[in-house]
Amino acid sequence: MGQGGTGPVMRVFVRTSKLAIWARRLGTFGVPLLVLAILLHVLGHISTDVFEVCLAIATVAGGLAVLLALAGYVRLWFTGDKGWGLASAGLLTGALCILPVGAALALMAVYPSTADISTDPRDPPELTFPRAGEPQAIDPDLALEAFPRVLSRSYRIDPVILYGIVRRIAEDKGWQVMGSQGPQTAGDDGRLNAIRKSLLGWSNEVAVRIEPAPLGAQLDIRGASVRDVQHDLGSNGLALESFLVALDQAVADHLRNNVQLSDAFEADIPADATPIATP
Repeated sequence: MGQGGTGPVMRVFVRTSKLAIWARRLGTFGVPLLVLAILLHVLGHISTDVFEVCLAIATVAGGLAVLLALAGYVRLWFTGDKGWGLASAGLLTGALCILPVGAALALMAVYPSTADISTDPRDPPELTFPRAGEPQAIDPDLALEAFPRVLSRSYRIDPVILYGIVRRIAEDKGWQVMGSQGPQTAGDDGRLNAIRKSLLGWSNEVAVRIEPAPLGAQLDIRGASVRDVQHDLGSNGLALESFLVALDQAVADHLRNNVQLSDAFEADIPADATPIATP
């Protein structure tokens, strides 16, 4: 070997952690599956059974991705292998996959089940899609504690007007009206049944009953899951509270506007005007 020659070069091969590789693979598989399943379920292109299977697969894939990523971190720390970025990608995507289940568990801890809740538990409004089996027992005191605004309403307005306000709010919220019967006179009953989709696309029915009352109209409302579920994560209770708050505001606006119109009409009448006697 010449004087200008160099000795043999030693190459050090750095391996890429297989744990990190599989963490990313599982995570990047689960996220598109979860997003696509939610989108198709909300749009009504897949059944709830298919959606729940896809949700379960994505959750399992995400959970495995998180576990493999954490195990990969430990191995990378001691071995010096490559794969920190892969493990981090697996951890992030895996966490996104298990986020819906984690949120569901949190809601179950905060809210009681409102799979079938009504402002009138003894005589709830009738559903268009009767639930299979016996109605799920809900403790009225527990439900009232969690959702204090879900109570029967009595308003000093005509049932016909109240029905119009109810229908407008239901349509504004995007509920699909399945059946309705508006009162024709102040002495008639009215009803409205609509389908409400939850955030992830589960179907729930809302039934509204309007009855004449001595000073106006009384309203009762019921929310129930279309499928027989053990826990609805408080979805119906939250939806009914939101509806009733919007209804209270709409009725108050109606009464205020009518009082203002009445005051304006009386202000236009001359002070020396003589009332016309009617037989």
